[in-house]
Amino acid sequence: MGGQMDVAKLLTVYPLRNPEVEFIRHNENMTYRITDRANGKSYLLRIHKPITENLQGIQHTHEGLRSELQLLEDMAAQTELIVQTPVRTLSGRTVAVWESAGEAVPYTLLNWIDGKTLEREDLNEDTGVRMLGRELALLHRFLRQYPDSPPLTRPRYGLDRNIESLERIRYGAEIGIIGSGDMDTIEKSFARINLRLGELESRPELWGLIHADLNIGNMIVTERGFGFIDFCLSGFGFYMQDVAHCALSVRKESRDVFLDAYAQTFPLPAQPIDHLSCFMLAAIFGNYAFQMKNPAKRERIRERLPIVCETYCKPFLEGGESIF
Repeated sequence: MGGQMDVAKLLTVYPLRNPEVEFIRHNENMTYRITDRANGKSYLLRIHKPITENLQGIQHTHEGLRSELQLLEDMAAQTELIVQTPVRTLSGRTVAVWESAGEAVPYTLLNWIDGKTLEREDLNEDTGVRMLGRELALLHRFLRQYPDSPPLTRPRYGLDRNIESLERIRYGAEIGIIGSGDMDTIEKSFARINLRLGELESRPELWGLIHADLNIGNMIVTERGFGFIDFCLSGFGFYMQDVAHCALSVRKESRDVFLDAYAQTFPLPAQPIDHLSCFMLAAIFGNYAFQMKNPAKRERIRERLPIVCETYCKPFLEGGESIF
């Protein structure tokens, strides 16, 4: 799948009159911008077929997608948060299915949000940093009270997810793109990360529904303010995971401002910095782990992981300056 003619066929189940198709990218999903030339409205089409098998998960199942899209509909109805809402098919479904050669591939359509992707320059001033912290806190406040009945079919981001990331990174060592010295550093870093984060497992108030993929590409700037997009990986995890992911996009000298703005609306645990450093490093590793089986990314991994080990892992292991 991937040709424009195929995509045009998929769109016939939606209330679109004259759709124009523009390919965006293929990562955890195949994504397209769809513009209905009849009225100028734009949409995001997601075909839920990952580029590599290690990106496949419960979030790509029919029930997983229904849970995600119900969450988006409820968030739009119950909050002022900027959110992409699903477009239902002509028969009223949020998830459609493409069947070919015995394979059933789900796909979904979301309303497009006009705006631009957040850039680090947007966070040069404390005003923008505070706005980001407040928006994340408002998101978490909604997610904390969101009912899990019937149970949501979504991923879980406990310590097992770190173990999975480490296994995927070990594959990089097996095929020769990660040196033995760096792999040893990564192993030790994961051991410390899991030891420190294991301390949080007895704190249920720190755990709940989260976005789980708040890299800077999933944050946008609109006329109404900042918004978060792409809830594809949303699931159950520690709220501080989202905080750490967002903090990676904020200049180090402004991260205290970000935390203060967040804490004014949603509680942080006492002395969170060391745990946030663990989540930040786990997020960096997780990004490489997800791309490890993608041949197009291997040269970048080969170049960047030694820098990560030297810049972040060694100070982290030596108990020196906090990553946060």
